[in-house]
Amino acid sequence: MLLQFNVKNYMSFKEEQVFTTLANTDISFAERNLVSYKKKKYSKINVMYGANASGKSNFCKALNFIKSFFLNSNNMLESTPIFVDSFRFDDDNALAPSEFNIIFVKDELKYSYSFSCNRTEVLTERLDMYENDKPSLVFKRNKSDYRFTSFAPALSPISDRNTKNKLFVCTAATWNFKEAKPVVDYIVNDMIVSFDYNYDIYNILESFKAKRLYDEYKKFCLSLLVACDFSISNFDINIKESAVSPELKMLINALSKLPNVSLGDKLRTIKFTTSHKIQDGNTKKEYPLELEFESLGTQAVFMFAPLLFDVFKNGKTLIVDEIDKSLHPLLVNFIVSLFVNGDINKTNAQLICNTHDTNLLSLDLFRRDEIWFTERNPNTGASELYPLTDFSPNKKANIEKGYLIGRYGAIPFIKDTCNLWE
Repeated sequence: MLLQFNVKNYMSFKEEQVFTTLANTDISFAERNLVSYKKKKYSKINVMYGANASGKSNFCKALNFIKSFFLNSNNMLESTPIFVDSFRFDDDNALAPSEFNIIFVKDELKYSYSFSCNRTEVLTERLDMYENDKPSLVFKRNKSDYRFTSFAPALSPISDRNTKNKLFVCTAATWNFKEAKPVVDYIVNDMIVSFDYNYDIYNILESFKAKRLYDEYKKFCLSLLVACDFSISNFDINIKESAVSPELKMLINALSKLPNVSLGDKLRTIKFTTSHKIQDGNTKKEYPLELEFESLGTQAVFMFAPLLFDVFKNGKTLIVDEIDKSLHPLLVNFIVSLFVNGDINKTNAQLICNTHDTNLLSLDLFRRDEIWFTERNPNTGASELYPLTDFSPNKKANIEKGYLIGRYGAIPFIKDTCNLWE
């Protein structure tokens, strides 16, 4: 479970911004929306609003950068650059390090992990564990200078194997330092960042088959499609593999965002076919339909289903950019509400999303401390992240109306009159 995320000098976030799922003392929907940990409560759902180019997607990109860095750290040569993007509208910040801190719970133990880096090296890095209310330092790093406490005998030899552009926590986990493994496991496996619903779907489906969960996933997916009123009675998934020539592999790697294609030594394409039962007079006929001929909304839910099944099955944290993409407002509301349905979300999975769908801005679904805003300063170009609770709205406030009239900021200021031809 994600408890807190801090980011500074990354993309449009110039100054440090703090996002937290920690609940305040409000008792609204406490039993439904909140999860208890060590006498504190944390939210299962959080939503973010803001104008276009205000920083909503950059928040997701910051978390995705951490995940990508974890995935690639051990494979980096010493000369490999770190693909981090600092705030560019300030000459000093462009050369300063980007800073990240993520606090989470994994297997009932709280961790705080932070690091700062530029394009060439990791400048600082720190890991703390909370076996009680006070943090216990696992390691602290300042460039190539490492500090260890009781873990020195295990970590000191590993530090000699690390390089300046690698995350030490990943190196330590690779060399079987057990206290680092939950950190890597949470970032790599338990934190899913989705930008287009099509998140590594091949490997997700393969993992379902390997764990003998495919039939359960298919039943879940069909139930979801029926609940969304798509009149789909069944579906088939056909995965084809073919060898990849060196020339084709180079081309595919250059086009690494091809939909429904898994890269590697073999080219894997996934074909989805849905079935529709249609009434024809007194008889019913079943017709197949390739997924590309379904509506964009149907495709979105269909591709989103494996993610939902995975996070609900395993209690993961799902971060979604533009959750309303191609979806009717009632469907968006339905999907978000699944996370506070105890019969469905039995593992306390989390959803953190952004949207332009103001129909979600209801205190019947979200608590006041679960609604966040991003706003870009028009003079500096820097983004600010802040919660609705900064404005202390009462429980009966019409949040959607207040937001659209600018009471909470984070909306575009469109000129009343303009001549586009001048």
